[in-house]
Amino acid sequence: MNKEQNKNYFLWAALIAAYAAFIFIFTWLWPYGMDEIRYMPQSFGDVFNSYLFGYLNENSRIGLLINDFFLYLGKPAFIFCNTIIQTLIPIALYYLVFLRLPDFKTRKDFFAFVFTTFCCIFAVAEPDNTLFWIGGACNYSWVFLAFLVFMIFLRLHIEGKKILSPGKLINSAALLGGIILGMSNENNGPMAFGICLLFFIYCLWKKMKIPSWSYFVCAGIILGLTALFCAPGPYKRLNYWAFENFRHASASDKMFMHLSRMNDFAALCLLMPVLTPLGLFICAIDSDKPAPVLKNKNFIYSLLLWGINFTLAFVLFNAPSTAMRVFYSASLFAAAAFIFFVEYIKEIYGIRLYKYLCAAAAVFVLFTLPRFSIPYINLYRQNSARNAQIEQAKKENKKVFYAQKFYVLEGPTKNLSIEYYDYINPLSLKKAEQYYGIKFEEINKSNSVSLVTKNI
Repeated sequence: MNKEQNKNYFLWAALIAAYAAFIFIFTWLWPYGMDEIRYMPQSFGDVFNSYLFGYLNENSRIGLLINDFFLYLGKPAFIFCNTIIQTLIPIALYYLVFLRLPDFKTRKDFFAFVFTTFCCIFAVAEPDNTLFWIGGACNYSWVFLAFLVFMIFLRLHIEGKKILSPGKLINSAALLGGIILGMSNENNGPMAFGICLLFFIYCLWKKMKIPSWSYFVCAGIILGLTALFCAPGPYKRLNYWAFENFRHASASDKMFMHLSRMNDFAALCLLMPVLTPLGLFICAIDSDKPAPVLKNKNFIYSLLLWGINFTLAFVLFNAPSTAMRVFYSASLFAAAAFIFFVEYIKEIYGIRLYKYLCAAAAVFVLFTLPRFSIPYINLYRQNSARNAQIEQAKKENKKVFYAQKFYVLEGPTKNLSIEYYDYINPLSLKKAEQYYGIKFEEINKSNSVSLVTKNI
């Protein structure tokens, strides 16, 4: 091994370590909030009781069970696992595009991977909720890793790189993975099923053998979808008074009442959902014939993933919710589609854009990171101060602790700001009193009506 390779290995290790450290630090800074206190299990058996309560009354996603399990294990376990999983996501996203890991011996893939890691933090929906908050991470980014693995295996088979041999263990894992996909959330599950059907149609059209494991994945997705949409919880949740206007709106109003959120979605993805189709269109009309364009893999995959990202987002534009975290999977597919487009530009025109994209990303991070970080540090300090005051009040045998709600500073953009749900709230106050062992009285009470609709 020569010195140049050693330098390259060190550079790659430093990049991955920096990314993991970033995830670790901000996960550590994020305090438990309303939903953590509400769902906090007191024993291992309570994990399933807590999930059953959520399944029957509010949330039927599989991520809630994962959330409750890690609440039982404690925050250190979540911080450790979240750091690993969040670090695996850009690696899996890179693998989906290039069908290989980066070449750590050289620097030829360095800028492409740097841009991928940038997208996984600063171009996804509400990173505070989807990356660092335990409820959001378990419900959105963690289950999305299963989606990426699913897409990777499908693409490997299409490209003739069959790496899974038939067997009971593989089929059982595929069935379990399918159930996780189906129960992941309300847009990912149906999309995974639709992709499965397209995969079967493509294999029949190309006269390719359909792998046995894909049938088990599809069966698992169907089981997961059934469990997700047949649960009473989501329908009971729609009866919250916050959704009253939505319930009484006409069908046509429901279809278009939230279309303005398309602007927010494009902005949080740094306009990649707009730039990708525009660039593909320009490249298509620049070609002498449409056939060469439609035969180019990078062009086709970019168009396909853009279609997936738009569909994932569009089905939520008329959803009765204001939280942008629901667009997490759509935002990462938008990034993947854009990276495929960049690869197409490099292949056809010989233009290497990654250095320029990384330079732009560096400027973006340089100007946004301070305003991005300070609200997290401030929130952590407020939580630490409150915990110290609670312990002091208990030592002095006080029966009531007078609590001031946390004040959250604004971030550099709407998407990069913090959306935190304080447990000093009527929905979780009694559970908070049980958890901390002291009665709470809020100072300067205010009506936090949005919290009714913002649970996990």
